[in-house]
Amino acid sequence: MVGLFRWFVFVGYLSLFLVLPFFILWDTLGLILGTTLLLTVLTLMAYRAPEKILNALSARPLPITHHEAIHFMVKEYARRLEIVPPKIESIESTALNAAIFGLNPKRTYLVLTTGLIQTLSRPEVSAILARTLTELWSGSAINETWYARLSSVADSLLAHEYDEKRRRQMASFLSALLLFPFLIVPRYLLAKRKSDEELDKLSLSLCKNPRTFTEALQKLGAYKSRFPLSVPFSTSFLFLTRPQQPLRWLGLLFPSGSLSVRLQLLKRPS
Repeated sequence: MVGLFRWFVFVGYLSLFLVLPFFILWDTLGLILGTTLLLTVLTLMAYRAPEKILNALSARPLPITHHEAIHFMVKEYARRLEIVPPKIESIESTALNAAIFGLNPKRTYLVLTTGLIQTLSRPEVSAILARTLTELWSGSAINETWYARLSSVADSLLAHEYDEKRRRQMASFLSALLLFPFLIVPRYLLAKRKSDEELDKLSLSLCKNPRTFTEALQKLGAYKSRFPLSVPFSTSFLFLTRPQQPLRWLGLLFPSGSLSVRLQLLKRPS
C-alpha cells in the first residue's frame, strides 16, 4: 500500500507540470486537456516498458539448458517469497551485477551479467539471486521501473562522450540545470520502502549462508571499479550495485546505503 501511495504522489508531481499550467490558462477546458496529456504520458511510459528496457540493455533470454541451476534457484526463492518468478535474461558484460524490473508483479524480468554468472561460484550466485529477488518482493522494483521510464528522457543528453574539457563542463552544467530539478523529486518519491540492510537480512534467511552472502557482496563492490558496467542512464537504477555515472551530480539520485557499512553489519554476530 505504501508503494501505491508513493506512486499516486508521483503522478501528482507530474500533474504539476502537465495539468496545472493548462488549468491556470483555460480553467475547465485546460483541466481536461492537461489530464488527457498526463494520462497519455503515463500510458506511453507504461507501454511495453520491460521490453524497451531489455532492448536498451541488449538483453537476451538465459537458456535453461545451460543454466538449469540458476532457473531452479530463482523459482525456489520466488516460492519462498510467495512471488511470481521473473523471466531470466542476460547481458554481455564482464561486470558483476544484476537487475530486476517490471510494472506488473506477475510479469517481471531478472537480468544477470555474464560476468556475474562466470565469475562467482554457484553459492555466491545463489546469494545474489536471493538479494535481487528481495527487491521484487519489497515492491521496490516496480517503482524503480517507473522511474527508469521517466528518466529515459535523459538518455539522449547523457549518451555522448566529450573530448574537450570545456564541452564536458558545459554538458554537465546544462544537464544539471535541465534534468536535476525534474528528476530529483520523483527519485525520492519512488525510492525504496525498505532499506538495503533490511533486505540484506531477508536475503540471508533465504540463502542461509552468511559468509557466502557477504563474500558475494564484497566481490560486487570490488569488481565495480575494475569492470564498470556501461548501461543507459535510465536503467542504472534497476541494478543491485549502481553503475558508474558520466556526471558526478548524478550520484545524488542514488540514495542507497554504503556497501562498506552493510558489510560491517553482516559481519556482526547476530
